Amino acid sequence: MQPLDTRHRLRYSILAALLCSGIIAGTYIRLPLPIGIPITFQVPMIQLAALGLPAPFGILAVTLYLALGAFGFPVFSKGGGISYFFEITGGYLIGFWIATLLCQIFQKQIIKHWVGILTALIAHSTVIYLLGISWQAHVTNSSWPDVAVAMTPFMLTSIPKILLALLMIIGFKKALSRKF
Repeated sequence: MQPLDTRHRLRYSILAALLCSGIIAGTYIRLPLPIGIPITFQVPMIQLAALGLPAPFGILAVTLYLALGAFGFPVFSKGGGISYFFEITGGYLIGFWIATLLCQIFQKQIIKHWVGILTALIAHSTVIYLLGISWQAHVTNSSWPDVAVAMTPFMLTSIPKILLALLMIIGFKKALSRKF
C-alpha cells in the first residue's frame, strides 16, 4: 500500500476526531431493553473506528477517547480520570484499545466482504469481553466463570450492536469511496 497523501491524512484525521466524538456520544445514548440492561452505542462506534478507518486512524480515534477519559474529561459512562482504568470496568477500556489495534493490524484481510467484517466484529467484541471479564474477576476477587455468567445478559446485547456496527461500517465505507 502506498502512503496516504497530505489531503487523505487530513481527511482521515478529521474523521478520527469525529469518530472519537461519536464514541463519547455513544457512551451516553442508551436504548432501554425489557431485561433491564440498556444498549449503549459506545462499542458500535468504537467498532466503526476500528474497521471503518484505515490504520492508524481507527486506533487514533480510540486512543484519543481513552486519553481524554484518562485526563479527567467525563467521557466514560460515569465520568473520567485515570482511576477508571484500575476500577471494575478498566479491563473493558483496555479491551477497546487492544481489540481495535488487532482489527487495524488485520484490516486488509478482514474487510473484503461483509462476512469478514462480521467475523472481525465478533472477534472485536470477544477480545473486549475476555479482557473485561478477566480484569473484573481480578478486581472483585471472583472466579472468571462467575463473572462471565454475571456478564451474560450484557454479552447478549452485543448481538444487535454487532449488527448495527456491520451496517454502519458498510455504509461508512461506501461514503468514503465517493470522490469529494
